[in-house]
Amino acid sequence: MIIAIRHGPVAADGICYGRWNPPLVNLPKDDTNTILHGLADLPVVVGGGSTDRSIVRIVTSPADRCRLIAAQLATRLGLDLHEDERIAELSMGAWEGRPWTWLEQHDGERLRLWMEQWQTAAPPGGESLTGLESRVQAASDATDTHGPVIWITHAGVIRTLRVLFQATDWPTVMNSRVAHLVPEAFCPTG
Repeated sequence: MIIAIRHGPVAADGICYGRWNPPLVNLPKDDTNTILHGLADLPVVVGGGSTDRSIVRIVTSPADRCRLIAAQLATRLGLDLHEDERIAELSMGAWEGRPWTWLEQHDGERLRLWMEQWQTAAPPGGESLTGLESRVQAASDATDTHGPVIWITHAGVIRTLRVLFQATDWPTVMNSRVAHLVPEAFCPTG
C-alpha cells in the first residue's frame, strides 16, 4: 500500500511551479502533526509494530516542501527516510517560478498551445504526462510490499496514482482537488 500525502501549502500564489521550490507556509512540525491526525483514519499502524499494516518507511520527493515535512515525520515515527526523484512534481521547464501573468504576456502562444494539448504536450523544456506516469509507475513498482509506505509528494504525483490505480482518466483527475497533508491510500496490483 502506498499512502500518498501532498506537501503542505506553499507561498506561490499566481506562480507556475513544479520543480521550483517555494517555501512552506506552515512550520514542518505543524504540517507533520496534521498528517499524523490524518493517518489515524486509515487502516495502518502508526508508531511501530510488526504487522502487515505497520508503516515500513517514508519516501519523499527531493523538493524542500516535501523533504522538510518527511524528515519530521520519519523522526516522529522512528522510520527510515528515502528520497526518490521519481515522485517529484511534473517539471514545468522554462516556465518554473514565473508568474502565470508573465507567461500569458511573454509566452502566450506556447502557453495557449500547451493548455489546449496538456494531455500530450510538455511545457518548453518540461515534462509530459506520459513521462510523469512512467516514473511514478516505476516508483510504485519499486515500493516495498511488506507493509504500507508513505510518500510525501505532490498533487501531480497523486493525480497520476489516481489514473494508474483507480481506473480513472486525466480529465477527471484534473477536475478533482488534491488537498494538502491529507493521506490517500493506493493499492497497486502486481
